[in-house]
Amino acid sequence: AQRILRQVEREARAWPGRELAVRAAPAVIAWLTEQDAAGALAQRGVGRVRFEAGGGAGEGFDVRPV
Repeated sequence: AQRILRQVEREARAWPGRELAVRAAPAVIAWLTEQDAAGALAQRGVGRVRFEAGGGAGEGFDVRPV
């Protein structure tokens, strides 16, 4: 989850003002949602973030502008 949050911050700097979509395993997305990761990222200056469950149970993830 920490790698995902760091990647979101990097993408937010690269794409200012754009909404970002995070796609990861359902369990990871559930944890990020429970921990209010979007709220924490907003406090760090990251704009809109959307979390999407997808893929398998592995550690792979994708962060991209929408």
